[in-house]
Amino acid sequence: MNNQIRICFILLSYLSSFIVNAAEKPVSIAIAKDAYPYFFENGQGNAEGYFVDLWKAWSKVVEQPVQFVSTDQSEAIKGLRYGNVDIHAGLTKTVRHQNVFQYSQQIGSLDTYLYNHKNISVDSNLKQITPYSIGIVRGSLLPKIFKQHETTFTYKRFPSQPKLIDAALNEDVLVLASTQIYFQDSSVQKLFDSSFPVEKRLKLDSMPIFAAVRKGDTKLLAQIEEGLGLISNEEKQRIRNKWFGENKHRIELKVALSGNKNPFSTLGDDSLPHGMYVDMWREWSKQTNSPVTFQFMDKQQGLSALKEGVVDVALYEANGSEEVTDAWRLYEVKHRLFIFQKKPSSLASINKSTIGVIGQIKFSDALKRKLPNAKIIKFNDIEEVVEAAKQQKISGFISSASWTQQYLLKNKLWAEFVQEPSIEFVTPVYALVDKNNIGLASKISRGFNRISYQELADIEQKWILNPADHFFIAEGRTLNISYEQKKYLAAISGLKFGYLKSWAPMEFMDKEGQFKGINADVVSLIRHQLNVPIEPVAFDDWASLYEALQAKKIDFAGSMAARKKGETRLHFSNDYWPSPWAITTKSEHSGLLNIEQLQGAKVAIVEGYALSSQLISNRPDLKLVLVADSEKGIELVEQDKADYFIDKLISLSSLITEKKYYDLKVFLIPGLEVQRSHFGFSEDFQQLVPLINMAIAQMDQATKNTIYKRWVPDANLSNAQLYRRWVIALSIISVLLSASFLIYWLANKRIQVEVGRREKIEKKIHFLNNHDNLTGLVNRRLLDDRLSSAVLTNSREQTRFAVMFIGIGNFRMVNDALGYSAGDNLLVGLANALSGTIRRSDTLARFSSDEFVIILNRAQEFEAVCQVAENILAAAGRVTASQVPDLPLTVNIGIAFYPNDSDNPIELLKKADRLMTLAKESNESSYMTS
Repeated sequence: MNNQIRICFILLSYLSSFIVNAAEKPVSIAIAKDAYPYFFENGQGNAEGYFVDLWKAWSKVVEQPVQFVSTDQSEAIKGLRYGNVDIHAGLTKTVRHQNVFQYSQQIGSLDTYLYNHKNISVDSNLKQITPYSIGIVRGSLLPKIFKQHETTFTYKRFPSQPKLIDAALNEDVLVLASTQIYFQDSSVQKLFDSSFPVEKRLKLDSMPIFAAVRKGDTKLLAQIEEGLGLISNEEKQRIRNKWFGENKHRIELKVALSGNKNPFSTLGDDSLPHGMYVDMWREWSKQTNSPVTFQFMDKQQGLSALKEGVVDVALYEANGSEEVTDAWRLYEVKHRLFIFQKKPSSLASINKSTIGVIGQIKFSDALKRKLPNAKIIKFNDIEEVVEAAKQQKISGFISSASWTQQYLLKNKLWAEFVQEPSIEFVTPVYALVDKNNIGLASKISRGFNRISYQELADIEQKWILNPADHFFIAEGRTLNISYEQKKYLAAISGLKFGYLKSWAPMEFMDKEGQFKGINADVVSLIRHQLNVPIEPVAFDDWASLYEALQAKKIDFAGSMAARKKGETRLHFSNDYWPSPWAITTKSEHSGLLNIEQLQGAKVAIVEGYALSSQLISNRPDLKLVLVADSEKGIELVEQDKADYFIDKLISLSSLITEKKYYDLKVFLIPGLEVQRSHFGFSEDFQQLVPLINMAIAQMDQATKNTIYKRWVPDANLSNAQLYRRWVIALSIISVLLSASFLIYWLANKRIQVEVGRREKIEKKIHFLNNHDNLTGLVNRRLLDDRLSSAVLTNSREQTRFAVMFIGIGNFRMVNDALGYSAGDNLLVGLANALSGTIRRSDTLARFSSDEFVIILNRAQEFEAVCQVAENILAAAGRVTASQVPDLPLTVNIGIAFYPNDSDNPIELLKKADRLMTLAKESNESSYMTS
């Protein structure tokens, strides 16, 4: 009997333990790891976001543990479908999933927008964007929204939203449709907003979001519904306010700030708030479309109101409280020593005096180091400390320079006080928010990032009288950087900057071995702004400098062409200096009208320039000679070992003048865009790039002009000075030159006309030999050369390219039914359509009567090639549908890849041809790869 009781007790214990364990088993919830701020994975690998907090609140009210599984969105959906997770945190309803999922009540919504590049004009009817492919995430529901418009759109699909955003930032797509895009990194947000500004965005729709479970899991769905209903409206609003900065209990954002602090913030005679901070926030209000109201409070009152939720933002110095965080570094206030009547004879005399300060100060430790023997007395307000100074109870006082100057002017005391510039301290002013209000902090950061530096500088100049007190100054002595960024800069012991020894005036080594030139001045400004030591390292040639940068032997270099992500491991700053390309040649050569005139010429260029790679890929007809530096390039031209030498205009002009190459002349190159100089950084300094960009942004045009005039001597001379310098010489030789020129012109006019005529004929013959007469496309002869060049280039650079063989099925029906002229028109239309789907660096050739070939250079990603193929099918389909709607034409594409399918040009072409033939067997427009 006792044994039976014991056994029953054990069974009951085991059963109760099983029930408890079952009850404590967490519900698994799938989230997308890259959908900030809705749900995402933070740096520690933990789930965060609006919907994550909502599910945590659900877990609390139903007393059900939850476990978040973060992955890609497509994998999250698969996980729910196959039972690997219990719930998807938030999905839109789709026909595709209605048979496998059941949905809860609506738990949120996502606004969708059409983002247009700053250079695109757009209105609500969207007709202006029809020439552009709209970037979307694969599987997106947005194409259904576009069907409401009568216009037909084309799409470029990406596997994920991060891939789509990367393409937008690289300007691979100029129009994209997506849910509202947020960034955790404010510098990336600023970059995106500058390329896709708010005023160019169109709201498309608001898509409801639901929790999803597998079909048939009604018990879990009922638990979800019950729990969501138990979450209070206050808790839901708190979560939304945390992540999106929206407080629906208030129509406007309430900002607390100090009163009677002219010129920063004060109540005007019209009983309205005025001042620099007020104007800054009004500009922020315009950028975010969020109304702002102001409440004047002292610091203690303002911080208390912030903690109690009476206000949303407080503008004060940071006080180290764990309950608030700084959302934005709004300004830096300079504090200076004011002395009554007489300026001190020396700093030593001040050190032994009595100095007044107002209230609690943040720079007390710095003040003690500066004046260790001075006696410091605290006063309550400026009236009290000024009166003490006038009565000589104190030698002087330290106060906000701008605020004090305004007070002294207003009270007619300006002439009685002098400022001591050697005693100066700086305190930052922050926009403080509740530490849990992540959304508002992000919204504040986004709004101020949309305000240009110049706009902030204009507001400052309106209110701050003394330029010495300015924060937004041309040389940027102080940058608006966060505490974390300051810590990052402080951790950098020094940077190594690589430069060329003889590339004047951009950069060079002078006779004393010092780093000089335009880049030296710009680097000096950056060093001054960031307060980071920078050591110049000289190199003999560009190739060795670039190799050192990649090997991390130096940290950064200047005058580089920015390259896209994936092409290099380097990181690039914004551009800081224009660098137009120019060409030098012997004087007997004629001037350049376009780059096509270089065809067949021997052209020298510095090895390592981005332009050299472009010319190798795009202009195989040139005989390129790679040289180590500019001097060697000019020497080749001077010695007739090269016809032309290409380099930056400013470097060519300076070098030719310095070396006195009187028989050389310089032309700008029509057809080549002006290259912008960037700083290139090794891969370890990605975090430094946004700070460098901030420093570059403060270098205004006046500063650039000063630098330019310093290093380009003729720029220092006015037109009048130049005239006076040359007027005597010109007067003496003008008659002789005029007579000589007239004789020369008469003798050579006929020859010049004949030479010009023959050049035109030769160019036309050359073009006809290498191009199709009907379409103007490259013919088979030139295609063979381009294909061989592509193999050589991509073999050297270890990159891939693709060959597309395109056939028009049933093309003979067009000639038979409509005549040969209709067939010719169709081929021309198809040629134009195909040209619009590829890049300028790619090659499109007519291979035979109804066949075309495309060479896609540097086709690293398989998906990108497939996207081009889809675009070709769509573009060709539109042409055939409009010109021969009644004939069953098809367009078929075979795609071969170098080196996967072959490293031989002929075999690549044959492989693509065979794949095209296989694609034709489907009897519909299609493409096929190996």
